Amino acid sequence: MQPHQYEHARRILAAAGSASANKSHPPHNRDEVPESWGRDLLREAQANFARGGTDGADALNRAAEAMGLSAWWEQQQNNE
Repeated sequence: MQPHQYEHARRILAAAGSASANKSHPPHNRDEVPESWGRDLLREAQANFARGGTDGADALNRAAEAMGLSAWWEQQQNNE
């Protein structure tokens, strides 16, 4: 994925209250960001929201869409 996609998703999650997204750093000097970074970002934010008593579903879905990971994210949710 492109760095701007990851950064947009990170900002969505941080604004929604994800501590891990807020602490993470924008990717520097990269033409592409590994998809695994995006997946980790979503998983960590989901855990943050659960600990905080909110599901953050809207922010998680918007962040997944921003990174082009909507299908993967939906599949993860259906497997739980």
